[in-house]
Amino acid sequence: NAAVFGVQCFDAGIEALDSEHCRVRIRWRGHDHAQVIPFPFTVSEQDAICRAHERPTSTLGIECAKPMEAIGRRLFEMFGGCLATACANAGENEAGLWIRLWLEESGRIADLPWEMLHDGTQFLLIGQSISLSRCISKEGLVQKPEPLRRILVTISSPRGLRRNNGITERNLLSGALGLLKIQDTLQIDIASDGSRYARRRASSDPS
Repeated sequence: NAAVFGVQCFDAGIEALDSEHCRVRIRWRGHDHAQVIPFPFTVSEQDAICRAHERPTSTLGIECAKPMEAIGRRLFEMFGGCLATACANAGENEAGLWIRLWLEESGRIADLPWEMLHDGTQFLLIGQSISLSRCISKEGLVQKPEPLRRILVTISSPRGLRRNNGITERNLLSGALGLLKIQDTLQIDIASDGSRYARRRASSDPS
Protein backbone atom coordinates (compact mmCIF):
# COMPACT_ATOMS: atom_id res chain seq x y z
CA ASN A 1 0.00 0.00 0.00
CA ALA A 2 1.05 3.59 -0.48
CA ALA A 3 0.40 7.00 0.95
CA VAL A 4 -2.75 8.76 -0.22
CA PHE A 5 -2.45 12.55 -0.33
CA GLY A 6 0.42 12.36 2.16
CA VAL A 7 -1.48 10.09 4.56
CA GLN A 8 0.02 6.66 5.23
CA CYS A 9 -2.38 3.75 4.77
CA PHE A 10 -2.53 0.96 7.33
CA ASP A 11 -4.52 -1.91 5.81
CA ALA A 12 -5.83 -4.62 8.12
CA GLY A 13 -7.87 -7.49 6.75
CA ILE A 14 -9.67 -9.83 9.13
CA GLU A 15 -10.88 -13.26 8.01
CA ALA A 16 -12.98 -15.51 10.23
CA LEU A 17 -11.60 -19.05 10.14
CA ASP A 18 -14.09 -20.70 12.50
CA SER A 19 -16.30 -19.73 15.43
CA GLU A 20 -13.30 -19.02 17.64
CA HIS A 21 -10.38 -17.88 15.47
CA CYS A 22 -9.59 -15.35 12.76
CA ARG A 23 -6.65 -14.45 10.57
CA VAL A 24 -5.41 -10.86 10.74
CA ARG A 25 -3.38 -9.66 7.77
CA ILE A 26 -1.62 -6.32 7.94
CA ARG A 27 -0.07 -4.31 5.14
CA TRP A 28 1.82 -1.17 6.01
CA ARG A 29 4.81 0.57 4.43
CA GLY A 30 5.76 -2.43 2.32
CA HIS A 31 5.34 -4.95 5.13
CA ASP A 32 2.90 -7.84 4.76
CA HIS A 33 2.22 -9.79 7.94
CA ALA A 34 -0.47 -12.33 8.84
CA GLN A 35 -1.25 -14.24 12.01
CA VAL A 36 -4.05 -16.39 13.40
CA ILE A 37 -5.50 -15.23 16.72
CA PRO A 38 -8.58 -16.01 18.82
CA PHE A 39 -11.59 -13.74 18.60
CA PRO A 40 -11.23 -11.02 21.25
CA PHE A 41 -14.73 -11.57 22.65
CA THR A 42 -17.16 -14.41 23.11
CA VAL A 43 -20.52 -14.27 21.35
CA SER A 44 -22.33 -13.20 24.52
CA GLU A 45 -19.70 -10.55 25.28
CA GLN A 46 -19.94 -9.16 21.76
CA ASP A 47 -23.74 -9.03 21.89
CA ALA A 48 -23.55 -7.00 25.11
CA ILE A 49 -20.92 -4.68 23.60
CA CYS A 50 -22.96 -4.03 20.46
CA ARG A 51 -26.13 -3.35 22.45
CA ALA A 52 -24.30 -0.86 24.67
CA HIS A 53 -22.69 0.83 21.68
CA GLU A 54 -26.08 1.31 20.00
CA ARG A 55 -27.53 3.22 22.95
CA PRO A 56 -28.37 6.87 22.27
CA THR A 57 -25.42 9.19 22.89
CA SER A 58 -27.39 11.16 25.47
CA THR A 59 -27.47 8.11 27.76
CA LEU A 60 -23.72 7.55 27.61
CA GLY A 61 -21.97 9.05 30.61
CA ILE A 62 -18.59 8.91 32.21
CA GLU A 63 -19.53 5.49 33.59
CA CYS A 64 -19.25 4.07 30.05
CA ALA A 65 -15.80 5.50 29.31
CA LYS A 66 -13.79 2.85 31.16
CA PRO A 67 -15.63 -0.16 29.68
CA MET A 68 -15.31 1.29 26.18
CA GLU A 69 -11.62 1.97 26.79
CA ALA A 70 -11.11 -1.67 27.78
CA ILE A 71 -12.93 -2.81 24.64
CA GLY A 72 -10.84 -0.47 22.48
CA ARG A 73 -7.61 -1.78 23.97
CA ARG A 74 -8.53 -5.39 23.23
CA LEU A 75 -9.34 -4.47 19.64
CA PHE A 76 -6.06 -2.57 19.41
CA GLU A 77 -4.15 -5.63 20.64
CA MET A 78 -5.49 -7.69 17.74
CA PHE A 79 -2.95 -5.96 15.49
CA GLY A 80 0.01 -6.81 17.69
CA GLY A 81 2.68 -4.13 17.74
CA CYS A 82 2.14 -3.14 14.11
CA LEU A 83 -0.58 -0.61 14.73
CA ALA A 84 1.28 0.86 17.73
CA THR A 85 4.36 1.33 15.53
CA ALA A 86 2.30 2.91 12.77
CA CYS A 87 0.68 5.36 15.18
CA ALA A 88 4.04 6.28 16.72
CA ASN A 89 5.55 6.77 13.27
CA ALA A 90 2.68 9.04 12.24
CA GLY A 91 3.19 11.12 15.38
CA GLU A 92 6.95 11.41 15.00
CA ASN A 93 6.74 12.47 11.36
CA GLU A 94 3.68 14.69 11.88
CA ALA A 95 1.98 12.69 9.16
CA GLY A 96 -1.52 11.31 8.98
CA LEU A 97 -2.46 7.66 9.33
CA TRP A 98 -5.45 6.11 7.60
CA ILE A 99 -6.53 2.81 9.17
CA ARG A 100 -8.46 0.82 6.59
CA LEU A 101 -10.30 -2.21 7.93
CA TRP A 102 -11.28 -4.90 5.42
CA LEU A 103 -14.08 -6.78 7.16
CA GLU A 104 -15.97 -8.54 4.36
CA GLU A 105 -14.92 -11.97 5.59
CA SER A 106 -14.55 -11.17 9.28
CA GLY A 107 -17.79 -12.79 10.38
CA ARG A 108 -19.50 -11.55 13.51
CA ILE A 109 -16.71 -9.24 14.67
CA ALA A 110 -17.48 -6.85 11.82
CA ASP A 111 -20.20 -5.45 14.11
CA LEU A 112 -17.77 -4.48 16.87
CA PRO A 113 -17.18 -0.75 17.57
CA TRP A 114 -13.80 -0.50 15.83
CA GLU A 115 -14.02 3.27 16.11
CA MET A 116 -13.20 2.79 19.82
CA LEU A 117 -9.62 1.62 19.18
CA HIS A 118 -7.55 2.62 22.22
CA ASP A 119 -3.75 2.45 22.50
CA GLY A 120 -3.65 2.50 26.30
CA THR A 121 -3.31 6.27 26.41
CA GLN A 122 -6.22 7.57 24.40
CA PHE A 123 -8.80 6.64 21.79
CA LEU A 124 -6.98 6.77 18.46
CA LEU A 125 -9.62 8.76 16.63
CA ILE A 126 -9.61 11.62 19.11
CA GLY A 127 -6.51 13.02 17.44
CA GLN A 128 -6.70 14.79 14.11
CA SER A 129 -3.94 12.78 12.45
CA ILE A 130 -5.60 9.33 12.55
CA SER A 131 -8.71 8.29 10.65
CA LEU A 132 -10.46 4.95 10.25
CA SER A 133 -12.77 3.49 7.64
CA ARG A 134 -14.43 0.18 6.97
CA CYS A 135 -13.70 -0.92 3.41
CA ILE A 136 -14.97 -3.42 0.90
CA SER A 137 -13.17 -4.77 -2.12
CA LYS A 138 -13.84 -3.50 -5.61
CA GLU A 139 -15.44 -6.85 -6.39
CA GLY A 140 -18.06 -6.06 -3.77
CA LEU A 141 -18.99 -2.91 -5.64
CA VAL A 142 -19.62 -4.66 -8.96
CA GLN A 143 -23.31 -5.02 -9.64
CA LYS A 144 -24.83 -7.49 -12.02
CA PRO A 145 -26.13 -5.74 -15.14
CA GLU A 146 -29.86 -5.21 -15.30
CA PRO A 147 -31.62 -7.20 -18.02
CA LEU A 148 -32.55 -5.17 -21.08
CA ARG A 149 -36.18 -4.09 -20.93
CA ARG A 150 -38.16 -3.85 -24.15
CA ILE A 151 -41.09 -1.56 -24.86
CA LEU A 152 -43.24 -2.28 -27.88
CA VAL A 153 -44.96 0.75 -29.39
CA THR A 154 -47.78 -0.02 -31.78
CA ILE A 155 -48.89 2.78 -34.06
CA SER A 156 -52.60 2.66 -34.89
CA SER A 157 -54.48 5.09 -37.12
CA PRO A 158 -58.27 4.80 -36.81
CA ARG A 159 -60.27 6.17 -39.72
CA GLY A 160 -60.92 9.90 -39.71
CA LEU A 161 -57.79 10.77 -37.68
CA ARG A 162 -54.41 12.03 -38.79
CA ARG A 163 -52.04 9.21 -39.57
CA ASN A 164 -49.37 8.88 -36.86
CA ASN A 165 -45.72 8.88 -37.77
CA GLY A 166 -43.94 5.91 -36.18
CA ILE A 167 -40.51 7.56 -36.08
CA THR A 168 -41.90 10.73 -34.48
CA GLU A 169 -43.77 8.73 -31.84
CA ARG A 170 -40.66 6.71 -31.06
CA ASN A 171 -38.51 9.84 -30.69
CA LEU A 172 -41.06 11.42 -28.33
CA LEU A 173 -41.09 8.32 -26.16
CA SER A 174 -37.31 8.04 -26.23
CA GLY A 175 -37.03 11.63 -25.05
CA ALA A 176 -39.40 10.99 -22.16
CA LEU A 177 -37.40 7.92 -21.13
CA GLY A 178 -34.00 9.40 -21.85
CA LEU A 179 -32.36 8.34 -18.58
CA LEU A 180 -33.15 4.70 -19.14
CA LYS A 181 -31.87 4.95 -22.68
CA ILE A 182 -28.60 6.44 -21.46
CA GLN A 183 -28.16 3.56 -19.02
CA ASP A 184 -28.75 1.04 -21.82
CA THR A 185 -31.54 -0.62 -19.88
CA LEU A 186 -34.33 0.04 -22.35
CA GLN A 187 -35.00 -0.93 -25.94
CA ILE A 188 -37.90 0.68 -27.77
CA ASP A 189 -39.41 -1.23 -30.69
CA ILE A 190 -41.92 0.21 -33.13
CA ALA A 191 -44.54 -1.95 -34.82
CA SER A 192 -45.93 -0.68 -38.07
CA ASP A 193 -49.50 -1.20 -36.92
CA GLY A 194 -51.46 -2.16 -33.85
CA SER A 195 -52.60 -5.55 -35.01
CA ARG A 196 -51.97 -8.65 -32.98
CA TYR A 197 -49.83 -9.95 -35.83
CA ALA A 198 -47.46 -6.99 -35.49
CA ARG A 199 -47.20 -7.54 -31.74
CA ARG A 200 -46.52 -11.23 -32.28
CA ARG A 201 -43.76 -10.48 -34.79
CA ALA A 202 -42.10 -7.99 -32.43
CA SER A 203 -42.32 -10.25 -29.39
CA SER A 204 -40.74 -13.14 -31.28
CA ASP A 205 -37.87 -11.01 -32.59
CA PRO A 206 -34.72 -12.26 -30.78
CA SER A 207 -32.80 -9.00 -31.31
